[in-house]
Amino acid sequence: MERVLVIRLSSIGDIILASPFLRALKQDVNAPDVDVVVRSEYADLVRWNPSVSTLYDLDVRKGVQGILRLRRSLRKNAYAAVYDLHDSLRSRLLRWRVGRSLRVARKFTLRRWLLVRFKINLLRAAPPVTQRYLRTIRHVTALADPGLELHIPDDVWLAARSHAPVLTVNRPIVGLAPGAKHGTKMWLEDRFASVGSRLVRELGVRIYLFGGPEDAARCARIEEAIRSAGASDDQIANLAGRLSLLESASFMDDCTVLVTNDTGLMHMASARKRPVVAVFGPTVREFGFFPQGPEDIVIERAELNCRPCSHIGGDHCPLGHFRCMREIGVDDVLDAVAHVLGSHRL
Repeated sequence: MERVLVIRLSSIGDIILASPFLRALKQDVNAPDVDVVVRSEYADLVRWNPSVSTLYDLDVRKGVQGILRLRRSLRKNAYAAVYDLHDSLRSRLLRWRVGRSLRVARKFTLRRWLLVRFKINLLRAAPPVTQRYLRTIRHVTALADPGLELHIPDDVWLAARSHAPVLTVNRPIVGLAPGAKHGTKMWLEDRFASVGSRLVRELGVRIYLFGGPEDAARCARIEEAIRSAGASDDQIANLAGRLSLLESASFMDDCTVLVTNDTGLMHMASARKRPVVAVFGPTVREFGFFPQGPEDIVIERAELNCRPCSHIGGDHCPLGHFRCMREIGVDDVLDAVAHVLGSHRL
């Protein structure tokens, strides 16, 4: 039986977007053993994936020596092929002379730069990232089920509920994920708070706030604003900074919909088969990261000729006006959430 290696070191969303690719490899007629390398902090995102045979985690704090040590171990496995879905300096160093063949996912770097810098759009026909990954498998161009996967063992699900507040599910729960790695990818804080307050007051839903430790202060302010508007302990719970990635995902299972920025938590919700209402500012569909679920709704200001200003976001709007986010109103998001809730018979 052949053995293949897949490299996708980071980040949350990119690793989750690779799950259809892993499934396609495993379902191949040759049924290879599929080994995966990710960064240590993201290992749980693939640890329980049934398509993965062996998981290798890279601790980037160990620098080049850590990469070389891991590469020596990988070379012992006689891989038939290496699939590099990351194509970074680290992944190039890691993959060197590890397998008999090498296939690298396209990043469309030049076309992406032309779109950001000069608004020359040669990416209209570019497929979503999930399809770009699949195209590295030469005889596979699509999957009957292109859905994302994120597997959570029962003990993680139970542990999460032992050390975080749990809302009863006798009313719909809406998740709010107001954070992002880069400032320009975050919709305005006060508008997230207004959405949460009005959902509680007007529709009687309950609210979970999601985020990592870096989002804790932002989520705390939003929680305070929603509580000040009348929400009680049984109507809102702030989970930001309290849970692991998989524990956060387990709480998303209780949500009817997640309101989110363009962030890894958006893809996490999709992998748990939860609809998302996603607010996109500086980034655009052509980059390949829009959610693909049948109930997903993307809110953007597509008519702005300054978009995209970056393919990953930045700390500040380069033009100073931040129109891509400021011109998305609370009612825009509320209407989208109400539409999803309506389809689930609020």
